[in-house]
Amino acid sequence: MVTRRQVPILEPYQLHNYLAKIDIRRDTSVCWNWTGAKVPKGNGLFYGTFKNCRKGVQHNVHLWAYRYFVGPLNLELELAHTCLNGLCCNWVEHLVETDHSTNQYMTMDPRFGPGKYCNNGHERLPENTYVDPRDWRECALCRIDAVNRYQMKEVMPL
Repeated sequence: MVTRRQVPILEPYQLHNYLAKIDIRRDTSVCWNWTGAKVPKGNGLFYGTFKNCRKGVQHNVHLWAYRYFVGPLNLELELAHTCLNGLCCNWVEHLVETDHSTNQYMTMDPRFGPGKYCNNGHERLPENTYVDPRDWRECALCRIDAVNRYQMKEVMPL
């Protein structure tokens, strides 16, 4: 049995203040950006209280919004932004529960990135994507070039 994460209980004024800091649009296909505090990596932060705790606790705004408006998260899964915007709180369309490897694949990291082309301009296709034993993905053509450069360096002493 998988346990669920606890959702902080907010006073009405806290919920009003929380929603006031989200740029909510009628169109659910666009990002609803957090306008309050954020961490350097780009995720939004706010303070809320738990039911049995009077002291404020720091929360990621997208995690809290999903748990409050959609439902509890599975502890074995992570919450991923399909829009790749860390400040987005659009729990309607942009936040999904995924496993860790899928979440990493969806990030902006060039090793996993969902872009159409790698950093060297090669098109990302399943047939030219190398997956290593750790389930990391990278462009197979770039990997072949790197191996060739390494082998040439070994053959030709300086």
